Amino acid sequence: RKKRLSREELPDSVEHQKIVIGLDDKKCPECGEEMVCIGEEFVCSKLNIIPAQISVLDFYQKKYKCKSCEKKDPDNISIIKPDMPVPVIKKSMASAGTIAYVIQQKYQMGTPLYRQEQYWKAQGIDLNRTTMANWIIRSSNWIKPLCERMMTLLLKEDIIHADETVLRVLKRDGKQVDGQSRCWVFCSGKDSKRKMVLYLYYPTRSAKVVEQVLGKYAGYLQTDGYAAYNAAVNAIRLGCWSHARRKWVECLPKGIEDKNSKAAQVLELVEQIFAEDKRLEGLPKDKVYEQRLERIKPLLERYWELLGNISAVGGSNLDKAVNYSLNNRKELETFLLDGRLELTNNRAERAVKPFVMGRKNWLFSDTNKGADASMMWYSVIESTKLNNLNVYGYLLHLLTELPKL
Repeated sequence: RKKRLSREELPDSVEHQKIVIGLDDKKCPECGEEMVCIGEEFVCSKLNIIPAQISVLDFYQKKYKCKSCEKKDPDNISIIKPDMPVPVIKKSMASAGTIAYVIQQKYQMGTPLYRQEQYWKAQGIDLNRTTMANWIIRSSNWIKPLCERMMTLLLKEDIIHADETVLRVLKRDGKQVDGQSRCWVFCSGKDSKRKMVLYLYYPTRSAKVVEQVLGKYAGYLQTDGYAAYNAAVNAIRLGCWSHARRKWVECLPKGIEDKNSKAAQVLELVEQIFAEDKRLEGLPKDKVYEQRLERIKPLLERYWELLGNISAVGGSNLDKAVNYSLNNRKELETFLLDGRLELTNNRAERAVKPFVMGRKNWLFSDTNKGADASMMWYSVIESTKLNNLNVYGYLLHLLTELPKL
């Protein structure tokens, strides 16, 4: 049974309000005289929430003049006014807090704009989805330099994980388009000091994207078996054992346990490789490197030996499993070169998941500008989460401070 949230587990950052329960009638039930309070005792804590409060900020600007200068020259008076806060979007009714809220709701909480439109209407405010979409796109101009800076830093990392998934865009440069675009995801490694994840929109899944983004990258690049990543000619390719393992799982009939089948034997060996690697967690990276050569490399040699003895029907799941591993043998062995490397590309696949979950709700981007803006906001929000920062607080900070620069 899941452990209940106790008072001690409530975060200290949450405000505590003291509620004192007293008697309205202080007369003694025995003699009728008025009783006096002799102390109080703690009984319990209750978690409380106040729904979001909406208000309108009316700005007034004070004006100043110098009476001394006015006496000297009444016809030439200088009126001084303080600078107004720089808005996120000029001539817009949206404050930084409102825009940050709309962005957080869509990209972190997965609430599409049409549902946000219903929420605002329930609050008595007629705010349509087109207006909110415009806020998201125009405000993304402030974080574009930030995302470019993040990409510059990411390309200096020793290890990058990459993946891509479908993104449906209805219009490109004002023209209706058919087919599916792509969201490309790139993130830093497990032990990186800079925890970052970058989302990029491209209308294609071709190798030209990899060449454009990672053409000069010379570190370790961990991906699945997609051949387009070979366009990163300077990178050292690193395969994913989760994908290899998945191929063997697909070979086994559901509900049938046959430990003597070839696929079951190979899968058991793959599980041993994962188990041995898990035992090395927490060791210094040089020790991980040494132990992998000693304990895992012999298992790998046995793995390739088993694959060489399998004769599968062309096009079958067994054939696909064998060919996937053999075609990616070099990449699947790369993790032996450095103790910092991981067996799997799960880091990038976990980074893709928030986008995929959001996509199930908002379904598509109407324009390529909207797709670009979405990628930038996903980059900021998911990187914020990786660094254990408050998402709304950081979005508000960016939208307040960046327009001042």
